[in-house]
Parts: sequence; structure tokens; C-alpha cells
Amino acid sequence: MNKNQIIAIIVMLLFGTVGLGIYHMQETEVAGAPLRLHVIANSDSVYDQEVKFQVRDEILNLLSDVMKDAASKEEAMKDIRMVLPQIEEECNAVLKNYTTYTASASLEKADFPTRRYGDLVLPAGNYDALRIVLGDGDGHNWWCVLFPPLCFVDATGNFSNQTVSTTAESVPVTAGTVQIKLKIKELFGK
Repeated sequence: MNKNQIIAIIVMLLFGTVGLGIYHMQETEVAGAPLRLHVIANSDSVYDQEVKFQVRDEILNLLSDVMKDAASKEEAMKDIRMVLPQIEEECNAVLKNYTTYTASASLEKADFPTRRYGDLVLPAGNYDALRIVLGDGDGHNWWCVLFPPLCFVDATGNFSNQTVSTTAESVPVTAGTVQIKLKIKELFGK
């Protein structure tokens, strides 16, 4: 191969890599204004963070039954309002096994920063949310989207009674920030 052919191959690989990078950067936004679940830990201690996950699991199990027939966000919110005292009781029952602080549960509008959840992006804004505050509520939070029911969707896309198997400690995304990954580097780097 001569020098021009090598340069041409490198340029084609570069354009292909950039094209793949742009293709993989496309993100999906949730249509409409979703209903979010927001569980806020008492503190950032390892113990309080683990307690937060115990409460999260219990509430997701409860809500999967409560919301299984909700066809709209409004129906989901109505279903949650009807069991809001039970949600708080369940949270406090879990907390009683681990600590002395209690939980409060409310359905309210809350400001959220832009968040990324895999390929899903939720822009910053004021969202309806089931907020569960544990103790002082000074710790990191966990969140998911209750409606559409992304908290409860299994790998096949069907409604599931299984809890989400991820720790969505969501990494804030700063507007205008783009991270470019070279797919070719991933392929050959292995």
C-alpha cells in the first residue's frame, strides 16, 4: 500500500468512527411529563444508603400491584393518592427494622435536574413525583419513572412485578456536555 491509500483508509475509519459515535449519542426522552418516584436517604452514610434501598424495594413491590392497571399518569396518581397512607406505613415498617427515624410520603410537584438513565434522558424541570423522604432527607436519592411504568418493565417490555435491578443513582448531565466515545477504540481495545 502506498502512503495515499493508507491516509484514505485512516480518513474513512475516522469518519466511520465519528458517525458511529454520533449515532450512539442519540438519546431518548420520555414523552410527556412522567410521574417519578423519588426516595431520599436520611444521610450519605453507607448504612443510610442501604436502608434507602430496602425502602425502595418494598415500595416498588407495593406500587407494582397498585399501579398495574393504570392506563394514564392521572390514573396512576389517583391510585397512589388512595394508598399514600399505606405507602408511608410500609416505609416506616421497613425503617423500624433498621433505625429510629421515620419516613414521609407525598405526591407533589418537585424540581429535578437533568438526569440520564441509560439511553433515557429526563430534562430538568418540575415533575409530578411520589417523594419519600427518609429521616432528615439529607442523603443521596434514588429515582425511577413510575408512569410510564419504567420502574416495572422487564427485559421483554412487559409489565413486571419484579423490582428494577439497577441502582439508578443517576449521574447529572450538564446541558451542552457531550461525551464522544470511539467505537473502534472499544472494539480493538478489548
